[in-house]
Amino acid sequence: MKKRDRRAHFFLILLLAVCVATCPLVTTNLRSGSPNISVAYAQPPIQFTPNVDELQLTVIALTALPVTLAAATPAFGPGQSYTESNKPEVSYIEGGDQEFGYGPTKEDADVYLMWTTDETGTHYYTVAADSDQLLGTRDALTGSRQPNGFVHIIEGYETKAQEVSDQELEVNKHQNARMSWNGGAVGTALAGGLICGIVTGGACYVAFGAAAIGAWVYGLVQKGEMASAQEGLDRLQGQLDRLELDLRGKFDQTIDAGASP
Repeated sequence: MKKRDRRAHFFLILLLAVCVATCPLVTTNLRSGSPNISVAYAQPPIQFTPNVDELQLTVIALTALPVTLAAATPAFGPGQSYTESNKPEVSYIEGGDQEFGYGPTKEDADVYLMWTTDETGTHYYTVAADSDQLLGTRDALTGSRQPNGFVHIIEGYETKAQEVSDQELEVNKHQNARMSWNGGAVGTALAGGLICGIVTGGACYVAFGAAAIGAWVYGLVQKGEMASAQEGLDRLQGQLDRLELDLRGKFDQTIDAGASP
């Protein structure tokens, strides 16, 4: 029994000795025997440094691009569209006003500028001075101009715009008169009550009362006149609005026709 214990004890000591002897070799092999693993962990991470100069140039180019496009101006001549920012100047407004009109350009008197206005702004287009779209189409037999040009609609527009302006003055006149007479009626009643009550002891109440009532009634008359004038203004304004639509339609037609003379 003792002999077996000594043998087991001997083999155990031998096994421990082998383990102690081989352990450093295994550890060294793990550290140096797998170069791929070592290199992978030892290699620093890849870094990317952007080219700052190129990025700045790119930003500047992208920022400047819209400005360049917005500043572009069409070649001058008939058949070109313009905006408020790049329109050619006219020598004078030959017909219409700042919203709807036409006139010869300063650069070339044979090139006319037409313009109309809508909710998005004022739009401009150049045509030849003798354009059918501007002056009206020619009659095939007589050669005379038909009253269907931009200038003919502008004539009606100018007349109607003046009528609207005059009617607005009429409405304001009756409105001011109504307020004046109604205010006078109230003032007369208050002054009459004060004077009659203090000075005459009420003897003039009837006279001041009649004057106040008369002023108030006349104010009501002015109110009726104002209402009638307002109805006329609304009617004229509707007619003016239709003429403005006609001008926009003619303007679009001119663009579609390519401003053919």
